[in-house]
Amino acid sequence: MTFALDGISYEIDLGTRNAAALRRALAAYIEVARPVIPPASLTASEVRGRLASMCGRYASVASRADLLDAWRGR
Repeated sequence: MTFALDGISYEIDLGTRNAAALRRALAAYIEVARPVIPPASLTASEVRGRLASMCGRYASVASRADLLDAWRGR
């Protein structure tokens, strides 16, 4: 089971009985909470478009890897 609290994600292996107990304990909070939908993944062409926009030009094949590394913070 995965959950997050205070911006930190956790994972715990629970048996059926303990999982049910945790769900009961959290039921009141879950009832008033809202689900978080993960952001959609970008397609390769969207990434290239964003990189080109960031650079103000289309990246050459040779520099594309460098731009991706820079964008990823490497």
